[in-house]
Amino acid sequence: IRPPQGWTLNVDGCSSFDFGGGTIEEYEWMLTAPDGVVVGTITRSTDCTGSFDGLELGPYELTLKVWNNVGLANSTTRDMEVKDLVIAVAGDSLASGEGNPEIPGELDTDTVVISRWVEPDCDRSSNSGHALAARQIEQDDPTTSVTYINVACSGARTGQLLDEAWPGTLGDGQYHPPQTQHLAAALCDDDASRGIRAGGRDVLLDPDSWGSILADCTEADSRPIDSLFLSVGVNDIGFRDVLLNCADLTFSGWEAVENAALWLDQFLLDGTLGSIADGLFGLGCDDDEDVSDYVSDGLATIDGEEGALGTVEGEGGVLDRVASELERVGLVSGGVYLVDYPH
Repeated sequence: IRPPQGWTLNVDGCSSFDFGGGTIEEYEWMLTAPDGVVVGTITRSTDCTGSFDGLELGPYELTLKVWNNVGLANSTTRDMEVKDLVIAVAGDSLASGEGNPEIPGELDTDTVVISRWVEPDCDRSSNSGHALAARQIEQDDPTTSVTYINVACSGARTGQLLDEAWPGTLGDGQYHPPQTQHLAAALCDDDASRGIRAGGRDVLLDPDSWGSILADCTEADSRPIDSLFLSVGVNDIGFRDVLLNCADLTFSGWEAVENAALWLDQFLLDGTLGSIADGLFGLGCDDDEDVSDYVSDGLATIDGEEGALGTVEGEGGVLDRVASELERVGLVSGGVYLVDYPH
């Protein structure tokens, strides 16, 4: 988030050429801040590449001077920016990467291989759709790096975005903080947040550390998010419960949980009630009407002004509440996008 050694700018002048037919043999670089102060130089040498270290994010003026084989010199100057995008993801399993783990599970008549995630207590994966998109953004633009933060947790409901803790998927008795507070712990530069980052997972999962995170964070302390993507609601309609119950009709005990988890890995969800029901009916559910009623009842609890989400995109809805809470402490400079929501 904030490299203690600062940011590095790599420069490359190897494609320089001499219009007169000579050869470029020496290179010199100068980097200047907007106030005119020279923040770095790479002295004249035959090396056509180099780097400037210890930089702050922001705009600069970069000058390259070259010499050809007979000692003639020329230079060019261009504006550039040391840029790092912060892309954050919060919400439930659709955001965490449940469906695309580090090691996919396998289910056949002879063996069961349980899926493995990089952070198994929330089933977070570096292969999630959001992670792959963030990686592609960085790869497509050589002048921009991306800092990717995923605080989503499989099974989380809308309350866990703002003010409720969540036990995660391991059942080890440790609770994850509300996801807005988790983001603040990652992005704020106050004493409480620095202490949590230094202490690692054990401190992050200690409820005694949560109260001061957002309270102590200020806009001056914050590294703002450029884009925040939210996925919420599918667990408020009881998706996980229905899936496990359906599995129990065919399997028993731990075998049911294993197979339900493997089915969930491979389940394709386009966000509509019909697709949820269609998918569930293929998993051994023998009472279509009960399943449909259960999902419909869950949907009613999050849709409308009295639901957990309220009016989704209106004033007081989850999108507005999350954005307001993070903007209050300067944690959002770009957009907050609700990308998955059952309706």
